[in-house]
Amino acid sequence: TQDVAFPADNLARPGMSIVVPLPDGRFMMAYEMCRDATDADHACEVYTKTSPDGLNWAPADNPGTLVRTADGRELLHTPYLAWVPGGGPDGTLLMSGQRVVSGPTGNKTVLSESGTVVFANTRLGAGEWTEIEAPVLTDPTGGYNPGEPSCPGYSSPIVPRADGTSFLYLTATWLGTGNQCQVRFGTGGLGGPVGQVTTPWVAGKCLDVDTNTSVNGNAAQLWDCSTATGQRWSVAPDGTVRAFGKCLDIDGNGTANFTKVQVWDCAPGVGGQQWRHRSDGSLFNPQSGRCLDIPSGGTANGTKLQIYDCNGLGTQKWNLPA
Repeated sequence: TQDVAFPADNLARPGMSIVVPLPDGRFMMAYEMCRDATDADHACEVYTKTSPDGLNWAPADNPGTLVRTADGRELLHTPYLAWVPGGGPDGTLLMSGQRVVSGPTGNKTVLSESGTVVFANTRLGAGEWTEIEAPVLTDPTGGYNPGEPSCPGYSSPIVPRADGTSFLYLTATWLGTGNQCQVRFGTGGLGGPVGQVTTPWVAGKCLDVDTNTSVNGNAAQLWDCSTATGQRWSVAPDGTVRAFGKCLDIDGNGTANFTKVQVWDCAPGVGGQQWRHRSDGSLFNPQSGRCLDIPSGGTANGTKLQIYDCNGLGTQKWNLPA
């Protein structure tokens, strides 16, 4: 056996390791580091380490690199790691975890995008990770406090597909009683990063899902930018713009000026869910020939968005996640 990580204070337990080969000949391991005598929902941070040969992971007293996004989001519990060749010259590392959290060790906050994203890194694990949309929604995610099922989202496998840019994703979803889950699967693509959609029209405002929940029909609106999951958007390869696993949708698949915009279950071929980010910054809907618009130049929180004739004004310009 080979020692990989051995905490010097004897208060942490490493486990759930998974190793993948990297294209430069090295190997990468992902594992969880859980702290004893700590609420499990505030422990079990996810780290990576690299090895030149898959055997030597020294020094054992160095836990490696904490997996984290640029804005401090981390994975918690049961990591699964895979590498796919697409997405950049070094390919893309993909990692699942049971929950997404933020905050210091021992005082984590479970974030509501848990179960909706996987983490991605195109620099062989160096630097920050980004979030991309998971092809299967896990809600609720598993926890370890009394009354919580632990099986949802536990060690969700990511299996690269032969095309080099997509992957099969399998995850346990709760059956609604006891600690019973069933495995669901879906196919995902590398897509784009997950983040805020801002507008140069008014500083500090973001495209936001009303009530910060995934209910069909919740309006797309302006709101102060924050860490809310209802402001975490991604642009999918199929031309949809997504949050909470739902699509930015034109109400009733309408095409007329002033038609409101909302989130709704994604459906293939629905023209009211297709958007093109054009060179002038507008989000254009081809079916209607109109653009995502802030009505009457509004700037207030809760301003509900609509489609309107494209006019090149700042009220129709949007910055997508980079």
